[in-house]
Amino acid sequence: MKIKEVGKNSFSTDLSLSSDSPWFDGHFPQKPILPALAIIYIVLNLVRLSTKKPNLHLKTIPKSRIRSLVLPGQHIEVRCEITHESEKNSLYSVKFEINRQGERVGDGRMEVG
Repeated sequence: MKIKEVGKNSFSTDLSLSSDSPWFDGHFPQKPILPALAIIYIVLNLVRLSTKKPNLHLKTIPKSRIRSLVLPGQHIEVRCEITHESEKNSLYSVKFEINRQGERVGDGRMEVG
């Protein structure tokens, strides 16, 4: 993933989702879609890259919503806004959104530390 800085604490990346990606294996046979877990994984790795902290782990997902299915071969943009909540325990709050051709397909918030 290549990160583009959007603002002081905002980052984005563009991804093309190949139809042979392992994320589509078995989810679902004959009609593959990108699982929500894949979106969470992509966002977490974007945060790790942008903060240069590869050992960050997911703590909670207080909000997450999938609005539309993402299919093999589609192109998405992942945008994140990261707030450093606490120096003491390295907790970050992350707001994210997933867009496809200008249409919001998912969004949410997670905490990592």
